[in-house]
Amino acid sequence: MRQRLAVVAVLVCVVFATAALAARIGDRQESPALSSQRYERSIALRLDYGNAQNEVGIRVGDFETRPEGPESFAVADDGTIAIADSLHERVAVFDQNGHIVRSAEGVIAGDIEISGDSMFVLEPASSRLIEITSQGKRVDAVEVDASADRITPSLIQRMARSGRLTAQSQHAINDTPPAYSAVVADDHTAVIAVQDSRFTVVTDNSLGSINLVGTDAEGNVFLALEQVLPTTDSSISVQTEVRKYSSRGELLARIPMDMDTVTQPGRPFVVTPDGTLYHLKPTREVLLIERFDIR
Repeated sequence: MRQRLAVVAVLVCVVFATAALAARIGDRQESPALSSQRYERSIALRLDYGNAQNEVGIRVGDFETRPEGPESFAVADDGTIAIADSLHERVAVFDQNGHIVRSAEGVIAGDIEISGDSMFVLEPASSRLIEITSQGKRVDAVEVDASADRITPSLIQRMARSGRLTAQSQHAINDTPPAYSAVVADDHTAVIAVQDSRFTVVTDNSLGSINLVGTDAEGNVFLALEQVLPTTDSSISVQTEVRKYSSRGELLARIPMDMDTVTQPGRPFVVTPDGTLYHLKPTREVLLIERFDIR
């Protein structure tokens, strides 16, 4: 009788240990349904380089100067696209045919958001957030604490969508805690907090960086990840992808990105409220805005 009880106890322990191990493994697994995930890539905008009205500036650089080009962009509800044309010191808004519909001159923007008829532009050099009307008129500007790492796309989006820029916005921007944080647990794991969401991201290779792209109207979270791939020599190979997570942390989509670009924009990705992903891609020949419709 004692031997039977001992055997039963051992079996129970094995079952519980197996269940615990499966639970731990389950915490690190991504969604198995990703193979059925589909997306369509298209070109939303194509612009030539140069100094003409409908062209953007580019400087490839050499041993003494760094490459320079479009730094950031934003997509309006009507499909027009605003581009921070840094070399021409302007923010230019293009229609889908590549024609400028309006612009703001004398602006070196680090980030842009569009809300209604206004553009909200962050000037890193002056640490100012500026509101510019559709006629190119500067309505107001407030000082922001750019050194506190609080000027993120999500924060600018919240300020832009709240309405007109007012003097009270300065206090709201500087005192608002970051809407996004990533705590790296180990080489393959990071804990993400976005507004009310908190979940774990797991990578196959060493995690190089992880940044918030934005959220859509349904609360889904879009993250840009860089993974360092193993190589047989001393070279470094980096793979970039954008992942879409639900607010509960379920991995919904993985989109590999071709980052073979002549410059490195400060904000290469944008997600719109309907969940459409855009990629600012300065190739050697032309500037492309890629569009990804995720089904």
